[in-house]
Amino acid sequence: MHLEEKLKKNEITINQSFFINDIASIPDYQDNYGGGFDQSFGWFFSNWGPSFNADGVDGYNNDPAGTIQPDGTVEHPYGSSAFLNNFLGGNNAFNNLYTGERYAWKPYNSVENFFRSGSVKNLSVNLRGSSDDGNVSYNANVGHLDEEGFTPGNYVGRTTLSVGGRAKLSNKFTVQGSMNYTLNNVVSPPVAASRGNGTLGWSTFGNVFFTPRNVDLMGLPFELPENNGSIYYRNGNDIINPRWSVKNAQNGQKNQ
Repeated sequence: MHLEEKLKKNEITINQSFFINDIASIPDYQDNYGGGFDQSFGWFFSNWGPSFNADGVDGYNNDPAGTIQPDGTVEHPYGSSAFLNNFLGGNNAFNNLYTGERYAWKPYNSVENFFRSGSVKNLSVNLRGSSDDGNVSYNANVGHLDEEGFTPGNYVGRTTLSVGGRAKLSNKFTVQGSMNYTLNNVVSPPVAASRGNGTLGWSTFGNVFFTPRNVDLMGLPFELPENNGSIYYRNGNDIINPRWSVKNAQNGQKNQ
């Protein structure tokens, strides 16, 4: 059996695409009330506290807790944190830095600013050819998908390779074959059912969507300098900061 054919009909095709991927919708948040209950201020995962306006029955000047000052400020959440008061005996960077600092009592666009514009990049290169008489043909394709989601810490990468060929031999036999290979790499922040307080599971989305309007998620530090642990607005630091989650607690899956 002899195979002496010259491949002359060759064709290379390159396809490339790029898309922007944004979150479809988020809840409609009000900008009238902040964290607390019964219109009394507290660092809770709620929006039942005083109004952001000073006057009126529900205004912060009538805050039953008496913690919001007439200038519209409260003690910084890291300056009044029971967790930081006890962490390393209180001798830690944030406790020293924020004790006595004031924090503006106003609405922040925390949820809106947490999400980003994602991107989807696709590249495909295809090479195919055949002999003049069509007795020999081949096809090879390499593709790569690179997708960054609108949620920080979310990524999908996929590389594919496929090779195939067909040949009619001199003894009238036909030989053909193909090979396919795929490598997937998926990274995602923790996802679970949530009540907003972390009791049902570790949910990045739950911890984001339940953010009170008076909490500046994107402006507060999220990582302790001493041990790189999570720090957040709650008095006992019992809700994991979602910015810490997307940086340090990603779930990964790679298969081929």
